Amino acid sequence: MKKTVKIRKINTKTYKRRKCSFSNKSHIIKKLMEMLNLIKLFHLNTKKVNSYNASENAYKNLSKHVDKFIEIYLAKYQNKMKTEEKTLLAIEYNRSNDFQSKLLEYREILTDLNHCFSRKKDSDLLSIRDEILVDLNQFLYLSSLK
Repeated sequence: MKKTVKIRKINTKTYKRRKCSFSNKSHIIKKLMEMLNLIKLFHLNTKKVNSYNASENAYKNLSKHVDKFIEIYLAKYQNKMKTEEKTLLAIEYNRSNDFQSKLLEYREILTDLNHCFSRKKDSDLLSIRDEILVDLNQFLYLSSLK
């Protein structure tokens, strides 16, 4: 009688955990505030009713979620923002492509926060980050409609 031997394939792939792209996590707060300023400037300067309403709702929702994120972050880590982090960049984009690409850049930053925070210890921050992504994606969609 022959013995049958099961051959088990061994997974040889190794995955490197990407590191957080921010050397100082308080820089994340600065980026969130810049995103809010960008949307507010867009809101104040738009002449299309649909874009005006979409940006108004986005700013209201994002402001609430960003505020909650910052409060929880500061409560957990009790970090004081560095002096250089207290200066915000406010740029008004005249072309919609520039505005859109900057929002996509902020979306990428938010998505990469998985590498900056622990899923176990910082699930509250990542949950709020998800809410911010929902608001941002909804605004990107609504602002693309003509």
